[in-house]
Amino acid sequence: MADTPTTLSGTWSATVTADGQTEYVSGSTVVSGAVALANGVTLTVGSGAVVSGLRTSASTVIVKSGGTLKDTSLVNGTLYASSGAISDENSLNSVTAYFLSGSVSENDSFYTTSGNSVKYVYVYSGGALYSPVISSGGFVYLSA
Repeated sequence: MADTPTTLSGTWSATVTADGQTEYVSGSTVVSGAVALANGVTLTVGSGAVVSGLRTSASTVIVKSGGTLKDTSLVNGTLYASSGAISDENSLNSVTAYFLSGSVSENDSFYTTSGNSVKYVYVYSGGALYSPVISSGGFVYLSA
């Protein structure tokens, strides 16, 4: 039987333990295992951490160098990918996303569904967008 996810609200950081497991830290609180995000969370994914399979709305996700965001669904939020960050196979619905120089987006989907406002994806010089799926209201801006 799968663990019941712990719902995170507020501001959290995803870090990696000495044995390679991702854990979530907020102040003195540490959560290991399955998590879910409440709406409006700020999550920073640190080096070596892999955050996968989350669903959230109106949240901010910051992926630092060496961090990975994978198979996650964001709606009406913001994604920042720093140099060395990886965003892989995420569903970004009406999300403002910033891929800085040295960051990588692989197989991410960018779109806007009815009732959500159109947002832009910014890929800065040196950032990489591999096999994106851009549909129904998705916009990508490439900066030199």
